[in-house]
Amino acid sequence: MNSIKSNSRLRSIRHGLLLCILPMVLVGCAMSPEEEAALLVEQQRLEEEARQAKLKEGKSEEYLRLVALPNKYKQSAVQVQPPLSHEIKSAMAKVDGGEVTDGRKALEKISINHPNLSGIKLKLGDIALKDNNLKLAQVYYQQAISANQFNYFAHNRLGTVLRKLGQFEQAKQHYLSALDSWPAFAPAHHNLGILLDIYLGDKAGAIDHYQTYQVLTDNKNRKVNGWISDSSAQLSALQKDNNNG
Repeated sequence: MNSIKSNSRLRSIRHGLLLCILPMVLVGCAMSPEEEAALLVEQQRLEEEARQAKLKEGKSEEYLRLVALPNKYKQSAVQVQPPLSHEIKSAMAKVDGGEVTDGRKALEKISINHPNLSGIKLKLGDIALKDNNLKLAQVYYQQAISANQFNYFAHNRLGTVLRKLGQFEQAKQHYLSALDSWPAFAPAHHNLGILLDIYLGDKAGAIDHYQTYQVLTDNKNRKVNGWISDSSAQLSALQKDNNNG
């Protein structure tokens, strides 16, 4: 039934796109630049709807509920104009291509000139983390959060840095902040589950986050299934001991 509804939705979107484009085709070069821009925006919107409809095929109700929740980071994202976007992509390409020093310097310059761009500080934190410089990574991730408190990527990575530094409660708060920004952010569920399971001894809480992670990733991670089984067995044994005691 869900597949039938999804296919119907896709046909509806394609029909809407055709209705949107056809009048423009008929008038040909009579389109103004503003009309062309509006057409492009509408086409991209309809294509995104079609993509989302396709992704939702066969998903559980819990998955659909989670991904439909507000994504505060996406809603608060800063729009980057093309010239600056090109500059950022060029700097990141250098980093990814092995020219780490030059790429990092370019990103640092952009970060100074555009302090409101949370994603730049996130990338600088990733560079520091790859160099195993946890303290510097911590600084950059904190700066990324200062620029945008809803940057769940930064909260998640900072949580992992803090966990490695032995600051477990602080790590927990950042994982929770990541999930407050968007409850469907699977990596934060994964990492919070590990923190609760191994470092804080909260087996029940760990199981909840492991299970949510599996819902969001189509239950593909066999290792996490094993963790759920192990934690459930440990929790049952603990409850049994408490009852006997």
